[in-house]
Amino acid sequence: MGGHRRAAPVDTGVQPRGVNRGTTVASRVSGTEADLPSPVDDLRALAAIHPSSDSPPFELRLHRPLEALSSFVCDELGLLNDRVRRGCVPPRLLFARIEALSRAVPAVSMRELKSASRQDDRRVALVDLAFAERALSVAFSGDQGYRSARDRSDFFAKARELAAIEERHPQLSWGDISNYHPAHDPRSFLDDGPARDQEIFMYRVQGAIERAFKEIVLGWSLRIDSRRWFASMIELLDSVMAAMATLTRVREVGQFYKLDPYLSSNNEVRGHGTGSFSAWTFLVGFALSGDETFRSRLCDPLNRMAFDTDARPYISAVESAEIDTFVQRVSESDPHCRALATAQRKFEGFLRVHHAAIRKHAQLSFSYPAPASPEITNEDSIRASIQAMRERAPYSSEPSRPENSC
Repeated sequence: MGGHRRAAPVDTGVQPRGVNRGTTVASRVSGTEADLPSPVDDLRALAAIHPSSDSPPFELRLHRPLEALSSFVCDELGLLNDRVRRGCVPPRLLFARIEALSRAVPAVSMRELKSASRQDDRRVALVDLAFAERALSVAFSGDQGYRSARDRSDFFAKARELAAIEERHPQLSWGDISNYHPAHDPRSFLDDGPARDQEIFMYRVQGAIERAFKEIVLGWSLRIDSRRWFASMIELLDSVMAAMATLTRVREVGQFYKLDPYLSSNNEVRGHGTGSFSAWTFLVGFALSGDETFRSRLCDPLNRMAFDTDARPYISAVESAEIDTFVQRVSESDPHCRALATAQRKFEGFLRVHHAAIRKHAQLSFSYPAPASPEITNEDSIRASIQAMRERAPYSSEPSRPENSC
């Protein structure tokens, strides 16, 4: 965003020019979400700003668990990606730079990142390593020797080591974009300019949406079926739709395709930087409808490795049918019936706004495969989710009903 100006670019050789901000800072921020406003307040603030003209509604604070390597991802990676893309810098120099910075990470820092008390920092470290790996994967696209060299590298050894603790893939995942991405110190694939501002804005909006959905899932799992809670859920869904609509409106058409190579499939593991791997979206959809469309995505073992690991206890509860869906809990005579119907319509509205956003900004991605078995396209997947809300949520298909009925 307009307020996210990085340090002055450094030289594109292996050794940086000058002192990179944050190089000696090993941040100990306690949690990537701890200092953010509530999801509703966050989404409302984001819906009111423009990514290239307004300052972000939060303070910029460094979060660099891998020290110089983290600073490189924050401050230089976008510049080098751009120069590699334009043929000004060979991919091997990008690889060498990342590898040198990885080897410079103090051994004590890596030992500390493995402790249970440092999970938040460990996740941010994995964001940095996953961003670096994805940048290299795109830079070496078509080079058959890249993966072999990567698998022998120091930076990927560190990524695999930390990913094993988190029980996830070491490659870029949706969680690195939206769940673990530090809002106060954003990473990016693109160089300074409107495209980078919009990239960071997208990460912020998606992160706030994920936190809103998390809050809904938590309330659902705790069976907080009060009038106040249903009103809160509707407020969250309203805020989600408003922020997503803002993201669609202010984003410049065509900017997505500068970012798409980094967020599209890596053709290696199922699980990459797209919303197809938002476990919280599927959990909310299942809670509101009970539809198999959402359940099958959640319970697919290949998907699970790519989902936010915080969602796994809820996914297990869905698999074992430990939690009743709202459709099972709320009958047409229930006092919460109208509120549930409203929530179902709001969530369907979110899916429609999401579909419209992709059609406007990333239509090519409609043809990409979705994480489903049997395989279907992203567009068919989104349409199936919308249809599931209409067909399986019995109170959402009619916009109005008689006063004596839900």
